[in-house]
Amino acid sequence: MEPDFIKYDTDRLLAITDSLPEDAEKSLNNSLIFSENCEDISNIVIFGMGGSCISADLLKSYLYDKSEIPIIVNRNNLIPKFINSKSLCIFISYSGNTYETLSCYKQSVSKNAKCIIISSGGELEKVALENNHKIVKITGTVKMPRAAVGDLFYSLIGVLSSIKSLNINIDEIKNSFDALKEIREKQNFKNNSTMLELAQKSKHKSIIVFGTSPLTESIALRWKNQLNENSKVTVICNSYPELTHNEIVNLAQTDLKNYFIIVLRDKSESDFIKKQIDTSLTMFKDATIENIFVDKNSFFERQISLVYLGDYFSIYHALINGINPTPIEAIMTLKEKMKE
Repeated sequence: MEPDFIKYDTDRLLAITDSLPEDAEKSLNNSLIFSENCEDISNIVIFGMGGSCISADLLKSYLYDKSEIPIIVNRNNLIPKFINSKSLCIFISYSGNTYETLSCYKQSVSKNAKCIIISSGGELEKVALENNHKIVKITGTVKMPRAAVGDLFYSLIGVLSSIKSLNINIDEIKNSFDALKEIREKQNFKNNSTMLELAQKSKHKSIIVFGTSPLTESIALRWKNQLNENSKVTVICNSYPELTHNEIVNLAQTDLKNYFIIVLRDKSESDFIKKQIDTSLTMFKDATIENIFVDKNSFFERQISLVYLGDYFSIYHALINGINPTPIEAIMTLKEKMKE
């Protein structure tokens, strides 16, 4: 029996999410043709906001134990003082018109940093062309930035894959396409979707999403952000081991019967983290708890699969609760007011 959310055009709403595997493959292939003389760089700084910038967080997690140079994610309108001619600065804005990202681009140009732009166009493309900086152009179906993770994340990986000090395994990245297609097939709401079932279990409950640092911390943030925008709900988000030094205090003494805790796990967790998670969860009284694992060989496949599951969950959660996932009125209203 199909769930009771057919008052919305479900097929249309899910179509862009369903296209992620093809968007990812196309974007990776398009970005692999770019190369930059970056062997002398001392750091990489990735600038962006919102749904565009989550790709930077995911990349930082993926390269945590691979990269031989620092990777910094910058989410504001100011650049770090250390940026100079040996910095590689990457600016991600799906629209190309994000104020904070444009501001940081102009500041980085004044510091003679190496600059690469990932965007579908807009003002960012215009000023990048004026400065002869490389642009990885996102093409195809116009979508909301939060739905463009396939385009942006894989473009980011592709454009950086030639930098030897990052140790990116491009074959591992390509192998993820099949993993994504498998997720898509299983999460169709007509195929006994586990994410639809999770959405039904969490209906009318407050949601908490926990990750582990460095493995799934950025993915937990992605789940939170998707729930914020698609489901229009406030979500508590934190990661192990940090949460056991602060947030655990209140959670352990609160009646959590109306809370739904999702823990994004990975099979490469250390024994310490595994024990910490399992022990702490026994302290959260009456909460409904779901541990989510993905059984794939490579960390990258597990990482992007968890991201994709979260996208489906946030949409189903919205639909199950009678929310249209598409509008984001508060964000658009704020932007208009800031122009006044």
